[in-house]
Amino acid sequence: MAARLELPIEIENIDCVSMCWIYNRMAIIKTSPYYRDWIASHYNLIVSDGFWFRFENVTPSYHEEIIVREPVHMYHLTKDNIVDKLKGYLRDGYYVNMMIKQYPDRDYIHEVVFYGFNNRTECFTVVGLDKRIFQSMTFSYSYMEEMIGEVQEAFLKNQGRGMGLALNFQYPVTIFKLNPSFNPNNCVFEAYRKVERELKGESYDLHFAGEFGEYKSHPYGYRYTGICCLDIFKQMLEVEIRGEEFQQSFLGITRETKTLVEHRQMMKKSLDYIIDKWELAVTDEARNSAQKYGECCMTTAIWLNLCLKYEITKDKKLLERIVAEIPEIYAKEKLCLETFLHKGIDRDKLNKCYL
Repeated sequence: MAARLELPIEIENIDCVSMCWIYNRMAIIKTSPYYRDWIASHYNLIVSDGFWFRFENVTPSYHEEIIVREPVHMYHLTKDNIVDKLKGYLRDGYYVNMMIKQYPDRDYIHEVVFYGFNNRTECFTVVGLDKRIFQSMTFSYSYMEEMIGEVQEAFLKNQGRGMGLALNFQYPVTIFKLNPSFNPNNCVFEAYRKVERELKGESYDLHFAGEFGEYKSHPYGYRYTGICCLDIFKQMLEVEIRGEEFQQSFLGITRETKTLVEHRQMMKKSLDYIIDKWELAVTDEARNSAQKYGECCMTTAIWLNLCLKYEITKDKKLLERIVAEIPEIYAKEKLCLETFLHKGIDRDKLNKCYL
């Protein structure tokens, strides 16, 4: 057997870095010839529960159309078998997404993706997050042997953590490989639907069950989707400008702005993808709209830089500048999407050439 193995993986230029578990899947999906098809047809934005920007309906099974996912029972791994088990999964072509103690001197447990090993150096190669950057790093076989017991003990002390991971993200140890049965044929129609949902947008309040026929409201029980997310983004910045408290789970202005920007950059890729796939049916209005939408994306990227600067300087004029620009960008994006959908496709040519 080979003394060294490294599965293909893409670490840089991934479309989502604001959410670790989505990044880890994208780093694998990008090695597929269908990465563009997948990005163009997935990841609508939703904002909920105290300014939490995330991708809509991204559940543990969300990626199973393009990635095979299998659980590994963490407590079946031991000091004596963990090295051979991990190498066996890698030899079988599986990436291993695993919660580990990333630093020997810190009680910090986080997910990394194992994608290789080297028997000569006796190390595994993983992708992990370090100092806010995803990068390749190594962990020795001996470290893994010593660490697994500490991780298992940590999960026993916090008995809800494993359930929470399995419900919302993945098992504490999960193996992945690309799904060889993935079929991209319908992705262009899904991309078109994605654009429709972005333009439609929604804003609604949630009420939760109390006694029969009674419903309870919640101060953070709201949902914003699509282009409406610019409204709640504006509200988030205004809360910060006023110096009001966010709820404890709030992840920070820069992180939430990053997700907003990532979504818009992927939406631009959806527009370009439709234009390429339906080249014979798209009009000049579609191409112009996609170009103008890209200009709006550049503005939101500037907003991210302003938020980063604000985190350092605490100069609220930076946020006030963004707040003043949001309504105009909303109007421009809305016009771009309306034009793309309603004037951008020659229906007669679409039917004759693609249906």
